[in-house]
Amino acid sequence: MFLLSLLSLLLAGAAACSDDPPADPPREAGPPARDTAPPGDITVDPPIALSLATFNVENLFDSEDDPGHEDDLPSAGQVADKLEQLGRAIRDLDADLLALQEVENKAVLERLNTEQLGGMGYAHLRLVEGNDYRGLDVALLSRFPIKTAISHASDRFTGVDGDGTNYGFSRDCLEVNLEPASGRTLVLLINHLRAKSNTSTLEANNRRYAQANRVREILGEHLARDPQANVAVLGDMNDTPDSRTLELLTSGPPRLTDPLDAGQGDRYTYVYRGEEQQIDYILLSPGLAADLSAGSARVRYDSSFSRASDHFPVFARFTLE
Repeated sequence: MFLLSLLSLLLAGAAACSDDPPADPPREAGPPARDTAPPGDITVDPPIALSLATFNVENLFDSEDDPGHEDDLPSAGQVADKLEQLGRAIRDLDADLLALQEVENKAVLERLNTEQLGGMGYAHLRLVEGNDYRGLDVALLSRFPIKTAISHASDRFTGVDGDGTNYGFSRDCLEVNLEPASGRTLVLLINHLRAKSNTSTLEANNRRYAQANRVREILGEHLARDPQANVAVLGDMNDTPDSRTLELLTSGPPRLTDPLDAGQGDRYTYVYRGEEQQIDYILLSPGLAADLSAGSARVRYDSSFSRASDHFPVFARFTLE
């Protein structure tokens, strides 16, 4: 009996002196623990700066006859001179995204880009044939990849103010979707609306109003999905800031912003019979207006532009947050 008691005491002492840690008490099963990164390790894409411009380049035709259109036929020398003048103007402008009006076709746009704009970084361009009877189209030169380009040349829509006439775009509303940086999207609605007319003023006005209203509808589809979407309506609207055309384009909700309203100095983009007029615009959705770089919006009056075209370009800078 004594020996059994002694043996029990020795075994208990050995257990107390063991190097093995005591077993963890049993616990109820639950979700695995999650690693939580400290706030300093959160990655946020930096803001991206970009510049945007619109420029009616006035009758950029090639020297080939297009039987389907009433196109001009400049000589080969005249085409070369036009391309040289435009190349200088576009280099002076130096915009990351450049909307163009009055370009005959993709071939002459590619020639301009290849021969005159080498090194400018315009790796992406878009031109879709529109409805103009002379064959002049809207286009885009871009330093950023283009996700999609949607033509609205086949859209049909009625007029405004009770006008039930069936209309279409005189050229096109070219809808270009870009993603300049991850998670930062930008939509451009590039236009050249119906010009005023000395012979059929009422028809021209009604058609332009209908086109402006349709552009606003396309814009509304984007803002319905995302009220803070970055959208610019830009191009040659062929009407002045106090016109019904601009009221249809800009009136809300939400209201579009013409950044030239807050600028200083001249804002005319075209001279008609000696009268200075603003008819070219970059109109901003609320989201894009919030990213406008203060004081950057202006009309460019460099001599290179007056030599290349009868319009002056509108230019603005943005920082997309």
